[in-house]
Amino acid sequence: MAGSKRTSEESLHGSRGLAGQVGSSEIKLLFFTNVALQLFDGHLTLRGLGHGYVEGNPFIQSAIESMGPVSGVFAAKILAICCLAAVHELHFHARPWMRTVVATLLATMAAVYTTLAIVPWSLFLARVGG
Repeated sequence: MAGSKRTSEESLHGSRGLAGQVGSSEIKLLFFTNVALQLFDGHLTLRGLGHGYVEGNPFIQSAIESMGPVSGVFAAKILAICCLAAVHELHFHARPWMRTVVATLLATMAAVYTTLAIVPWSLFLARVGG
């Protein structure tokens, strides 16, 4: 193309750049995926506690000891969902490149949460048939 030079970012990510690749719908999907994971983890946690398992997260365990299992888990999940909402809101108020940061953060949180919370509780509950 005559008279046109591509920057290294354009060559790597296309002419729109990385920020143009992530839309609000993708971020909304990642947000609601994380909310669903929180709710599912709360359900699995209460089932696991009912079978005699102990919560591994010291923050949630402390809430359970202070408020009881249902209230403690509920409070922890509400706090987690509020934190997710704050991260989700960043993409509305920040520069366009922030969408990529928010999407990456939400995707990473979903992967880590699935690995460190959903899978272990599922395996524990599968052992006891519950």
